[in-house]
Amino acid sequence: MMLGLGLATAGLTNSPEHAQVTTLPVSLGTIAVASWGGISGTEELPLLKRLLPGGSATELVLNAWNGGVPVTDSLLLLAPTLSWVIVAIALASRMFRWEPRR
Repeated sequence: MMLGLGLATAGLTNSPEHAQVTTLPVSLGTIAVASWGGISGTEELPLLKRLLPGGSATELVLNAWNGGVPVTDSLLLLAPTLSWVIVAIALASRMFRWEPRR
């Protein structure tokens, strides 16, 4: 997901130095969602936490770490994670521009 989103934001920048600033909100947002889900757990606002980028992946990691979660519950968490990967790839294929070296 992050690779696709990074490629998508690279299409918006005009230099490698600007790319760092362009990807910063995406990275910080994903880290914030992962931290929010990891620290506060998934008892409160579970649907919102699962739909935000990185939220369901964090819950998958927590379930694997703690154990005792049925496989069917974990398979349901793969849908939001894979949908964010598909969105990131779609954005990258639409926005990324390749400029050959001169």
